[in-house]
Amino acid sequence: MGGKDRFVERLEYAHEKDLIGFGNEPGFLAPALFHYAGRPDLSAKRVRRFVTTRFTLQGYPGDEDSGAMSSYYVWASIGLFPNAGQDIYFLNGPIFPRAVLMRPDEGRLEITRTGTGDYIAAVTINGQSFDRSWVMHAELKGDTILAFTMSDKPTAWGTRNPPPSDLGSCIGTASK
Repeated sequence: MGGKDRFVERLEYAHEKDLIGFGNEPGFLAPALFHYAGRPDLSAKRVRRFVTTRFTLQGYPGDEDSGAMSSYYVWASIGLFPNAGQDIYFLNGPIFPRAVLMRPDEGRLEITRTGTGDYIAAVTINGQSFDRSWVMHAELKGDTILAFTMSDKPTAWGTRNPPPSDLGSCIGTASK
């Protein structure tokens, strides 16, 4: 793909030219791909734009396919996105100031948001600073408080530790 910068450039182009079918499940992961290039800010920007422009009181895009579109909206609204086939969630920042999920056998997950804007400035899990733009499922087990501090401007938060994947070898970021 030509390295991180070229990958981001190509992905931005695809978003800007509306080349990604967000109304269909295979397009759901596209905004999260920025995480692999160390740009969670661009992921947050794209997720927020998609959710605020395509989900309206008149409906939402694409085919519901057993709840896929409404599920995407819920995940995006609470600031997480599960990566199919892995036990990780990408962090994009919630829309709501507070959400509580009651999970049978796994405890209560409380997600909070302070600050304004679409960009993550800081995250804590149970009061401990967390600097990755992704979290493993096991890190959210039990009674957990996931707290986001948001910013009006992009920050350096979450840029140094990309999610685990073979994608790094494709974009030229894999370590040997």
